[in-house]
Amino acid sequence: GETWRHFESLEWDAEKKESTLKFKPEHDTIWLAHIPPHPHSRLLKLLGELDRSPHTRVEVIGKTALGRDLHLVTVTNFEQPDAAKKVVWLQARQHAWEAGTSHVMEGALRFVTSDEPAARALRDKVTFKFTPMMDPDGCALGKVRFNAHGWDVNRHWDKVDLRDPRWLKLMPEIWYVKQAILAAHARQPIDLMVNMHNTETAEYLDTMVDDAAGQAKFQRLFAKLVAETSFDPSRKLGIVLTPSNTTNVLWKERRVPGALMEQRVGPSAKLGRPPTVGDRLAFGRQLITQMAQAAQTQP
Repeated sequence: GETWRHFESLEWDAEKKESTLKFKPEHDTIWLAHIPPHPHSRLLKLLGELDRSPHTRVEVIGKTALGRDLHLVTVTNFEQPDAAKKVVWLQARQHAWEAGTSHVMEGALRFVTSDEPAARALRDKVTFKFTPMMDPDGCALGKVRFNAHGWDVNRHWDKVDLRDPRWLKLMPEIWYVKQAILAAHARQPIDLMVNMHNTETAEYLDTMVDDAAGQAKFQRLFAKLVAETSFDPSRKLGIVLTPSNTTNVLWKERRVPGALMEQRVGPSAKLGRPPTVGDRLAFGRQLITQMAQAAQTQP
């Protein structure tokens, strides 16, 4: 389950909505997937490796509807005071099928915890927060986008009231992560947050931030990603001022400056092919670097 490659040829029947693959197996067993999987077991193995790093703190912040751990990963230079640092937050896998976001997350985590000079320099100036998998139940069981109680984990953020235990029972994934985000934001304001998703063919960045300074940060991030990475947006930065119930609504509730990033799983014009696991891992390094730089740059 570690090595995946795209088929070189695929026939698509638009009328029947069917794909036809022709291939000659090279081994006795072959696995087929819509996109390369990133299972819950791979995350747990990664967290076990990261927990041995002196730059990393791995915490369990709650339990899912089926009792699996929800993790928060903090990466920084713990010997430097936090007060002068910027805070950036990266979140993945609210929808279980969107495995590309976990590969990006892994690339980001492996880079910022490394001994590379660039990573060390960032840890001195930035506190990195990661919620790496918001629906571990779905990821472990092969589900699509709803938790075990049938609730979409990227919706209802406006409804989940941390004072009301009813929401803790129905959507513990949102309840615990929302609690962690708001608690961290109260201690030291989050400067930039990106909530990652996958779509079939679109790619974009949307935010609800409505003040000039906050929008400038996301404009800088958007421009740098377009110029220096494989990010290939299908439209310009989206400023969404209409009501929303995604994680972005935390801007309205507590002024947490977040954005929703969609990345396509279909062919990329920049890459000239569908993105591979290697592309996702590389983009994770680029994304977290550009997030940190955008958070530090003054308007």
